[in-house]
Formats: sequence, structure tokens, C-alpha cells
Amino acid sequence: MKNKIAIIISIISLILGIVSCFLFNTIISLLLLSCFSAIITYKFYTKNSTLPEIVENNLTAISFVLTFILLTVVMFSLTMFLKENVHFNTKKTTDNIPVELVAISNYDDLNTDLSFQTFTTKRNDTSVILVKNNSEVTFRNSTFEKKGGTSSNCEYSSTFGLNSVYLNNTSTTSHIYASNIISEESCSIPLFVYGENSIVEINDSKIESKSSNNSSAITTREKASIKANNITVLSKGKNSPALNTGEDTKINIVNSLLETSSHNSPIIDNSGITSLKNITGTSNQDRFLLLKKGELSLEESTILVSGRGDSLEDHSAIKIIGDSKLSIKDSSININNNGLYYNVSSMMIIEKASTEINLENSILNTGNNTFLKATDSKININLTKENIVGDIINNNSDITLNLINSNYKGNLNNTILYLDENSTITLTKNTTLKELHNKKQDNSNIILNGYELKIEQ
Repeated sequence: MKNKIAIIISIISLILGIVSCFLFNTIISLLLLSCFSAIITYKFYTKNSTLPEIVENNLTAISFVLTFILLTVVMFSLTMFLKENVHFNTKKTTDNIPVELVAISNYDDLNTDLSFQTFTTKRNDTSVILVKNNSEVTFRNSTFEKKGGTSSNCEYSSTFGLNSVYLNNTSTTSHIYASNIISEESCSIPLFVYGENSIVEINDSKIESKSSNNSSAITTREKASIKANNITVLSKGKNSPALNTGEDTKINIVNSLLETSSHNSPIIDNSGITSLKNITGTSNQDRFLLLKKGELSLEESTILVSGRGDSLEDHSAIKIIGDSKLSIKDSSININNNGLYYNVSSMMIIEKASTEINLENSILNTGNNTFLKATDSKININLTKENIVGDIINNNSDITLNLINSNYKGNLNNTILYLDENSTITLTKNTTLKELHNKKQDNSNIILNGYELKIEQ
């Protein structure tokens, strides 16, 4: 009777250990497999000896312990191997996604709170974590890592999250604390947040893309949102921004570090609504921002960039190419004066866009004395408590410049200019304004500096 009970317990322990590993990858799996190994080892050694006899014989006792440990390791390794190579989830995540999204660990309509976990995979087209279908999961002090495994379709990887490390899907919530999310493979995004009501809250964590190309560190798509505090975001590869935000998505990041290392990898590739506060940002081979559409606000932050663009006329710290809004307050944006592009980089380039730019009490340093280069655009610029030095180069654009408690020195040709009583402009060449609206009636706040000022009207 005792033998039957022991066999039943060992079988149950084995089954539960494997199931636990597939679902949770927790220490519970190891404990259950250890229970199975202990029973099997005990039954094997007590066929010809009693337990007291085993304990009294040192060599036999040592052999017993080593056999138990070896069997536990073998069983746990086999279970992890099965988990890596067997998948039960073959359904598409949503009907709108034209690709199967699979992962080593799936959280489907599940609420759970896990700590001190390690998840990894080298499989192709396979995420490490997939959270979906109204799940709410919490990870603390955990590591999620993709050490290999290519994507069969890089476009699907950047659009839907195929082959990403941590994939949070529609109508799900993830809370991530003190954890690491790392990708070493191209077309494998460390943190991908997709879909309406897909929410990730991440604090005190590191997100790193070590790939040589096509793998932004964080990507949001289709009305997803992220709220982050004290995170480090590193991206090393080409075409790999630190943040890549999709249309109608929302990101709020505070007290964090963002860094990219390669060309075509701005700190932010933005089409959503992005709010950054107390950020240290570095782009070693590119710009701070590519603003395609949406809104971006930067506050109390320090940004250092190389300013590299795609051509001599394209080098800049910020490039805007769509309908958008940019707000910068109490911050500094600097072109690296030791870099190759310092003397040829503008602060902003705006092309075929309708945009509003609000600058307040910020420092913008560039080496080529060009504040703004605009082509075929409509631009409203509000300067509050600013001291700007640099030219505005206007190529077939409507530019309105509004100064509030600010000073501007540079070329202002073909702009509409508004000045309050506490603002000044200093000309650096003969200038023709489209309109001038000056609250100081005597125009004493316009310093001609030996040049001529004309008004078209």
C-alpha cells in the first residue's frame, strides 16, 4: 500500500512540476520535481537496504544525495527543454493581426503576481512573454531575455510585436518592477505594447536592445499606453530608437535615462502622445527626436545628441515631418560640440508639417547658427523666458514667432513676429517681416544692429 501511495505522489509531483514550469516558470516547479526525484531515489536505494543502513554508510549516503541532485537537475532541464520546444498556443491573438503570436510563457485571461523569475528563449518568431485576453500580471525582480531566434517578417515585428521579448496585448495590464528586459536579436523588440487598453506600468527597470539593427527598445501601437518611472532604456543598433510610439498611443516617462548608439536611431521616433520629465537622453549617432505626428512634451531634462541626419542638409537635433505639437520646458538640448556634425547641425528641421512649438526657459545649443530650417510648412512658435541665437531659414513656409519675456538674435526673414514689452529681437542681417505686432509702441525693443528692417504690410 505504501509503495502505491509513493508512486502516486511521485507521478502527481512530476505532472504538477511540468505544468507549473509551463505556466509560471517558478520555484514551485523545481520543488515539485525535487519531490519526484526524492521519491524515485528513495525507492531505488531502499530496494536492498533500509534508510538507517543508507545513512550509516557514508559512501552510500553520498551516492544517495548525488543521485537525488542529478535526477532533479535532469528532470528540470528536460522540462525546460520541452517548454522551449513545445507550444500549445497556436491561435492568433486577435482577428486583426495577420500573424500567429506565440511565446514561451503565455498569460491568457489570468491574474498573477510573480517574483524572482527568469524567462528566456532562442526560438524563431517566438516571444518570451505574451500577456493577453484581459490578463493582469505583476513581475518583480525578474529577467526576460531573448538570446537568439530570428523574425520571419521584420515589418510584423515592428507593427504587431512578432518575436518581441515582452508582448503586452489588447485589454491587458502588466506591472513590472525592478526587472530586466533584454533582446540580443534583430527584429526583436524588448518591450512591445499593442492594442486598446493595453497598459504597462514599469518602474526601476532596464530595457535594452543589443541587436545590430531593426529593434527599438520600446514600441507602442494601436492605442496602447506605458507609464514608467526610473527606467534605463538602451538601444545599440541601427534603425533602433529608444522609443518608437505609434499613433494614438500614450507614453509617460519620468526620472529615466534614454540612450541610442547608432545611425537612424533617434532617441524618440514619435507618432503618439509622449510626455517626458527629468530625462537624461543621449543619441551618440543621431538626433533627439523624429516627430512624425502627435505630441511630445519634454520637461526638466538634459539631452545630448550628435545631430546626424541623412545628408548635409538634414543634420539636426529635432526633425518634424507631420502635424504635431512640441513643448520643451526647463530643459537643455545640445549638439555634441566634440562630434562630427556639430558645425553643420541645425536645432530643428521642419518639412511639410503643420506644427506648434512651445519653448520655455530652455537652452538650445547648436553649432551652425541655425535655429530652424522650414520647408513647405505652417509653424507657430511660442518663446517664453527664452534666449535664442540662430537663424530661421524659411523656404515657402508660414512661420509665426511669438516672444514673451524672451530675446531673439538672428535672421527672421519672412516671419510674422509678435513681441511683448519685455522681449527683444536683434537683427543679424537686413530683414523683411511679413507682419510685426509689437506691444512696445516705440519699437525700442528691436535692435537693428546696423541693419534695415522692413514690413511687407
